[in-house]
Amino acid sequence: MNNVSLLEPFVPPGIAPVLVDWLKRYNVKLTITRKRYSKFADYSPPAEKPYHRITVNHNLNPWSFLISLVHEMAHMFTWVKYRNSVTPHGIQWHGEFRRTITPFLRNNIFPEDIRIAIDKHLQKYFASSCTDPDLMRILTKYDKPSAKIRVENLVQGEQFMYKGILYRREEKARKNYNCLRVSDNRKYRFSPVAEVVKVQANKKQAQAG
Repeated sequence: MNNVSLLEPFVPPGIAPVLVDWLKRYNVKLTITRKRYSKFADYSPPAEKPYHRITVNHNLNPWSFLISLVHEMAHMFTWVKYRNSVTPHGIQWHGEFRRTITPFLRNNIFPEDIRIAIDKHLQKYFASSCTDPDLMRILTKYDKPSAKIRVENLVQGEQFMYKGILYRREEKARKNYNCLRVSDNRKYRFSPVAEVVKVQANKKQAQAG
């Protein structure tokens, strides 16, 4: 989607021309995809086609979309410099992410709370923006209203649906939460900011509790 009018609905106002020029300059093909639970975006280096490819989920708010695009451009710059000789989210990638997002921070593209969260994120050196709960909490404030709730806002013992599967939230384990898959009592770890659908207990369950 290297077209200004097509990109404008997905990004903050006024920056689509800048991004399209950016994508053309580095020979990047941008594709807007359906919602994916496992990732917001991804990057693929040139292989059979002579261009870099980035995909970003269509359902992200404009600020999350921009950060995800910058995240993947940082992967591209890292690949160009180091190919596959460094880890995907290592110190080299982190440096490219910092360098790539800095112009947007200086030009006041982001709301103040997001800008502050990004500054803190860069100082803390998380492996990626998607693993920083503090940044994610700020970004989700700009999402459209949803029936979903974050795992950290559930009460221990409450049940929720995730990808069509029923879980029960258990105790916190360091940064993440232990959750049991109800069908077989297998334990899984969920990020505190993972968005899920709370399952309301029926009267029989409430009395049993």
